[in-house]
Amino acid sequence: LSLLLFVLLSAALFAGFCVLIGRFYKSLNTALTTSRASSRFRMKALKVSTPLNALYKRELRRYFSSPLYVMNTAIGMILAVLASGALLFMGAAKVEQLLEIPGLAALAGDFAPFALSMLVGMSCTTMCSVSLEGSRLWLAKSLPVTPMLVFGSKILVNLTVTVPLSLLCSGMIALALPLTGVQLVFLFLTPLAFALLMAAAGLLINLYLPNLTWTNEAQVIKQSVPSFLCVMGGMLLPLLGIAAVAACPAGMRAFAALGVTGAVLLAALGAFLLLRTQGVRLYRELN
Repeated sequence: LSLLLFVLLSAALFAGFCVLIGRFYKSLNTALTTSRASSRFRMKALKVSTPLNALYKRELRRYFSSPLYVMNTAIGMILAVLASGALLFMGAAKVEQLLEIPGLAALAGDFAPFALSMLVGMSCTTMCSVSLEGSRLWLAKSLPVTPMLVFGSKILVNLTVTVPLSLLCSGMIALALPLTGVQLVFLFLTPLAFALLMAAAGLLINLYLPNLTWTNEAQVIKQSVPSFLCVMGGMLLPLLGIAAVAACPAGMRAFAALGVTGAVLLAALGAFLLLRTQGVRLYRELN
């Protein structure tokens, strides 16, 4: 009897709900899906944005509209924040015990800039930013802006992902490790140099190897040649820096770090110059 009463009561409530919604469905749907312009219009100051700022906001919206894009390009910075936070709260000695690497704390000051740079290098958003335009590329090319402004907006999105978090991680590592003044400078400078290089190089590689006919975003975000080259390059280049520093005596490691960081900055400058020449030409030839 209780079960029967429960079923009848549920059916009666459902039927009442259907009747009520059916009676007022049209008016409810209209009220929820339409809007009414206000009759109290007041002229206010118009917000004006520079072309670069407008393109940057457009690229930023495109970036955050794709969870796959965000997760595959920001994972390096997420890992960097987690690792730096663990180092800060656990302490270098505890991390050394957990990893079972004797003397790690003493060497961390020399190699931390390059370890962080590996995670920064993995977080390249420009490696597929041109390809993701796909069939809508003509919209971007029809805008009354120069190709360099378009490139700048894409690079700014990459730097927005990497630079603030890189500075945050460098700050946490600086608090966790006993560093000399020189080591502290490279801890902040070297990851920023790699961030500039990967942002410019990723865009340049994507201009040389575009894919505008994809049917799924994963094809250009995860499975393309530019993404492979940028992720592998972003990891291998800092490893070469670690090898160069490790090959030097303790008193010469600062000069090795200076040489590697300087070479990275020069490579970033070269990539920017190539974008101004070859990059512009390649962009104009895309269709």
